[in-house]
Amino acid sequence: MPPISEPHQIRLRGPWQVAWLGDASPENATPSFDTVYLPESWVELFGDADGRALFRRRFNRPSNLDPHERVCILLTDIHGEVNLRCNSSEITPDDDAPSLLRYDVTDVLQDFNVLDIEIVCRPSTIPQQDSGLWRTVLLEIRTVAPD
Repeated sequence: MPPISEPHQIRLRGPWQVAWLGDASPENATPSFDTVYLPESWVELFGDADGRALFRRRFNRPSNLDPHERVCILLTDIHGEVNLRCNSSEITPDDDAPSLLRYDVTDVLQDFNVLDIEIVCRPSTIPQQDSGLWRTVLLEIRTVAPD
């Protein structure tokens, strides 16, 4: 549903937790987290290594949401496979634009939230160094027309 006003965006910069999972499947991996400050490219974090990483960020529910507002996570220019979970619920993107992924997390929001972004990246197949969460992750509040 298209927004009826310009969305409000909150940058999820700063400290994130990141765990290198390598080739392990997510079910068999036991993450060991380090703190990183995003945005950072895959190459800056992991070098030229192909594999899987888990990025985690905690955030509070935006205050004063009205019934016609939706809260989305926006990811820009991600190269590789992306799986996003909010509070352990897997979320699929609203659209399939290759340069922008929008995930509506409104229905799973709690007062305190955990965002997990799992990325499988193969830098050897990407001509540029810009991969991973090298752009700022955004929390977007959109007002939509009522049904």
